Amino acid sequence: MRYCTSLETFPSVINLRSLKTLNFSDCSNLMKCPEIAKNIVYLNLKGTAIEELPKSTGHLSDLITLDLKDCKRISNLLESICLLKSLVTINLSGCSDITRIPNISGKVRFLYLSETTIEEIPSSIGSLSRLSCLDLTNCKRLKNLPCDVSKLASFEKLILSGCTRITRFPVVSSNIKKLLLDGTKIEEIPSSIEYCFELEELGLQNCTRFHILPSSFWNLVYASLDLKFRSGLAIKM
Repeated sequence: MRYCTSLETFPSVINLRSLKTLNFSDCSNLMKCPEIAKNIVYLNLKGTAIEELPKSTGHLSDLITLDLKDCKRISNLLESICLLKSLVTINLSGCSDITRIPNISGKVRFLYLSETTIEEIPSSIGSLSRLSCLDLTNCKRLKNLPCDVSKLASFEKLILSGCTRITRFPVVSSNIKKLLLDGTKIEEIPSSIEYCFELEELGLQNCTRFHILPSSFWNLVYASLDLKFRSGLAIKM
C-alpha cells in the first residue's frame, strides 16, 4: 500500500494467516495501524500519521523488521516490544516525539534513532550482544552514553554526529569500525583508542572543544583509516 497518500482508514483487523509483509510506507494520512496476525515478518509504517502501535505488535513473534521512520506523531513504544525475540532491525529515525526507548530484544542488529528526542540510552543496551549499528545522528537532547556500550562485542558502527550534548568520548569495544562524533562537545580522545584495531573511520569535524589527540592514536597504522577533524588540533606526545 506504499505511497497511497489518500488512504485514511483500513480494516481494524488483518487476520491473514499467510501474510508476511505489510507495507504502509508514506501513506501520510493513515492515522491508525490495524491489529495484525502474529505471522508478520516485515512491518513498514514509515511516514504515516499513526500515533501509536496496535497492541497486537507485542505478539509478533516472527517480526524481523519494524520501520517507523518519520512517524512524527508517535510518542511512545509498547513495552511489549522487548518480547519480540526475532527483531533484527528497528528504525525510529525522524520520530521527533520519541523521548525514550523500552528494553529491546537481544537479537537486534540495527538500531536507528536519529533525530529523536531521547535523552539517554538505557544501560540494558549492554545485553544486545548482536548489535552492529547504532545511529543517533542529531539527537540534540542525548547525553553521554552508558559504559555498558563497551560490552557490545559485535558493535561496528556508532554515529553520534550532531549530538551537541555529548561531552565524553564513548567507551566502545575494540571491534568498532566506524565512529562519527562530528559536532559533539568532546574535548579529547582517551589513549585506549589504540586498542580499536578495526577502526576504519573517525569523524571529528566541527568538534569545537576537541583539542587533544593522544600519541597512542598513531598506533592505528591501517592505511584505510579515514580521519576527519578540525584544524588547530594539538597532538599529545
